[in-house]
Amino acid sequence: MFGFSLSWAILRCYTESTDGPRTTMKERQDCLFIADIGDNNARRSSISVYQVSEPSAGASAVSPSRAVTARYPDGPRDAEAMFIHAGDIYIVTKGRKGAIELYKWPKGAGTGGAVTLEKIREVLPAPKSADDRITSGSASPDGKWVAIRSYRTIYLFSARSFLDSSDKHVTPVTSDLGQMKEAKGEGLALANDGSVWLPTEAAGKRPAAIRRLQCDLTTMAG
Repeated sequence: MFGFSLSWAILRCYTESTDGPRTTMKERQDCLFIADIGDNNARRSSISVYQVSEPSAGASAVSPSRAVTARYPDGPRDAEAMFIHAGDIYIVTKGRKGAIELYKWPKGAGTGGAVTLEKIREVLPAPKSADDRITSGSASPDGKWVAIRSYRTIYLFSARSFLDSSDKHVTPVTSDLGQMKEAKGEGLALANDGSVWLPTEAAGKRPAAIRRLQCDLTTMAG
């Protein structure tokens, strides 16, 4: 049973696979990937991601069907952003003590022990303000786009370029979230049509909320 709040992503999974989703039609079901990746003080020797079947409405507990563990190749990092793309797990570091970086879980990683993450790229330089630290990430279900967010900005990338380590010049489209006046806004979910869903925590007398922005993806190169 999980009794804590963690980063998560939803993905269409295939239950006959032991090392990741497969594009087959057997026993298809939704599942959640729950990331235990936070490390404010950059002291953890490893991080973990848990896979669980999506619980039914009203369920009060869920047990993981799989857990995978990894370490960073260049020392501990704090992170809150995880997303799934084409069955692969990606982590974007927060930038608490350095540059914001993109890492990938290696293919074929099983449950036998900690593996070493693959560094894909430096995404952004070290933030000058805590408001520019990355708190969430999402890939569109069709796999064409990736969005990450800080407390005040959304960054939208073409997935093809963003996830290709050989592409050295990746420039995002950005959107200023200051106008949203969010209370503890950290979450992000991206849809195929450019809809961006922004959940927030409750703060004082302000209840938790979910807001939607619309991005015009036709202005971006595929």
